[in-house]
Parts: sequence; C-alpha cells; structure tokens
Amino acid sequence: MLGWVVKKCSIEFKRPLVLGDTIIVRTWIHAIGGSEVHVHFEIYKKEPRKISADGYFEYTMINIKTGRAEPIPQHIIDHYSV
Repeated sequence: MLGWVVKKCSIEFKRPLVLGDTIIVRTWIHAIGGSEVHVHFEIYKKEPRKISADGYFEYTMINIKTGRAEPIPQHIIDHYSV
C-alpha cells in the first residue's frame, strides 16, 4: 500500500482573508518523477480576484508498511500528466 507524505511546504501570504470571504484555489503539478511530486497553488479572494497566498507542497510517495520512499507508479503519473 502506498501513500503520500509532505516533505516540504512553502506559503507566502500576500493579502488577508477573513471568515466569510469566498475564495478560489488554483492548483497544478509543477513536476512529477521518481518518488516526488511538486504541487503549486494560488489562493484568490473571489472579488477583486487578487492573490491572497501562493506557494507549493512537495510530496513523497511512501510504502506505508516500510515508511520508505517508493517510485510513483506510471499509471499515477499518466493520470495526472497532460
């Protein structure tokens, strides 16, 4: 059985959001290969559609039984590749 763990996370806050704000979250895979995937994101306040935060997560695929990194299976890469 395989799973993901967060290896690294970076968030840059640019504008505040408050409870009740409607937001839009945009995500995309920046790079995928080996046992890692880099997912970037942007969070917008719906109006006036300005970025409130952006950043990225680096995930590592692991074998849940051993806790060791495993190569990402090709069918997962194919599923998320454009």
